[in-house]
Amino acid sequence: MKNCANLLLKFRGVEIHKITQAAARHHINVLIGVNERSPTGIATLYNTLVTISDDGRILGRHRKLVPTWAEKLTGANGDASSLKVHDTSIGPLGVLACGENTNPLARFALLSQGELIHVASFISLPVAPADYDMAEAIRLRAAAHCFEGKVFTLVSCSTISPEITQVMTASQLEAEQLLACPNTTAVIAL
Repeated sequence: MKNCANLLLKFRGVEIHKITQAAARHHINVLIGVNERSPTGIATLYNTLVTISDDGRILGRHRKLVPTWAEKLTGANGDASSLKVHDTSIGPLGVLACGENTNPLARFALLSQGELIHVASFISLPVAPADYDMAEAIRLRAAAHCFEGKVFTLVSCSTISPEITQVMTASQLEAEQLLACPNTTAVIAL
């Protein structure tokens, strides 16, 4: 746990500052998922999505409302104050993390603010039984949000590197299983 706490980012820390500079320099909007360290706790972890404009401004941060699966062991609850749609150069953009994309009230909160572009961010970890098709479940949920809200959805799924598997696994078999996790990236418009 100590190693995990040392890897957490501060919301206004040097890493985020470098990303804001790169966004401005390259004129791109950035949405990045990070493990955020609370400024008031020793090792309070939030699963956070940071939205950065193409001129390098931080438009907002969304802390995942409720940690799911194994995240409950280390993650803290966010709150609904961050369920906001941000005006970007490509249109009104809203974000949700992983299981939040199955939460109709969270999705409605964004749609009611005029969301036209939705980013659904997911992890690439084995959080479901082996016979569950996570990639297909993600596609179905994203398509439903597009249809219901008349929005475009960008699905972004994290990747797992061999370096990460060394920290997260105890055996070669576990590492291979982790690296084999399906992930999905898509642009959906209905």
